[in-house]
Amino acid sequence: TGFFGEAVDAQIIETDGKVLHRWIDTKSWDTAEIHGAVPLPDGSLVIARAGNGLRRLDKCSKQMWKLNYHAHHSVFLSEDGTLWVSEKRKLEEGDPRLADLYGITAPFTEDTVIQVSLDGKLLREFSIPKMLLDAGMEGLLFSSGEDVPGKKFVDDLTHLNDVEVLQKADAGAFRMLEAGDVIVSLRNINLIFVFDPKTLEIKWHQTGPWLRQHDPDFRSDGKITIFNNRRDGTGTGIRFGGTNILELDPLFRRVKVLYKGVKDHVFHTNVLGKHQNLENGNILISGGHEGRVFEVNSSGKIVWEFINRYDKDRVIMTHEGTRLPRDYFKVADWSCN
Repeated sequence: TGFFGEAVDAQIIETDGKVLHRWIDTKSWDTAEIHGAVPLPDGSLVIARAGNGLRRLDKCSKQMWKLNYHAHHSVFLSEDGTLWVSEKRKLEEGDPRLADLYGITAPFTEDTVIQVSLDGKLLREFSIPKMLLDAGMEGLLFSSGEDVPGKKFVDDLTHLNDVEVLQKADAGAFRMLEAGDVIVSLRNINLIFVFDPKTLEIKWHQTGPWLRQHDPDFRSDGKITIFNNRRDGTGTGIRFGGTNILELDPLFRRVKVLYKGVKDHVFHTNVLGKHQNLENGNILISGGHEGRVFEVNSSGKIVWEFINRYDKDRVIMTHEGTRLPRDYFKVADWSCN
């Protein structure tokens, strides 16, 4: 997903770059990036576009349904057939939700997690700041030192940027967790935590050493991998050494770097960023502002790369790349009018 040519769309491409299919969401650029996308086997596509709701498009890009929530950053399809999505809302004076957020005054941006059915029905909603307050973790919620209860807040206190669910096949590798537990990433306070959606208990959490991170993923060996942006104010990553992919042992809290770019090519993206742990042991990385998606092996060698080129001198932002098995789609005819 990303900006392609003059359009905002999603593409299925072959490994040689040949475009097999496109969902064109708009034929002109605007500020609403595709912040999360999940293709479905029937050829439809669920997308979150910041400020433009959560929507499902059919194979020909026709809207099937729209949920008018401020969905953004991530859409995750769980094995139970439901979608888990990052969402936020601006709470103004008099909003009844403020009564649940102790000592917080309007205006305030509340990050929430929403669970949605494949036919576009809202099933459940979970408030991120309320979970932290109920868990007695106000020290993390107000960790910036500038934002304190009873004071007007910055517009984006936590910045939820990823929601994923622990699947049954991987759950046995995580001693303290169970299938169905939900992991979230809060960029602006460098926090990752896991909660039980049945009890709202925060079962595990850690702040750093990642900095302005995205996309924590459960791995089948009991580790969590993290897209560590390391945003350092330079735009090029020269101060801290660029972005990297981390591996975290959540039980013993040991962290190691899996990939950090190569000597002559700093890997860095200030914002956005995704990664996918592949079955062959490689990692597929979406570079966001770098305008590329690339696959690296365990030695850090780039074995495949897609450059989203606009012209000979410029590339365009990519939002997310996902490797799909060849038999994923059950579509006999992709043609559209």
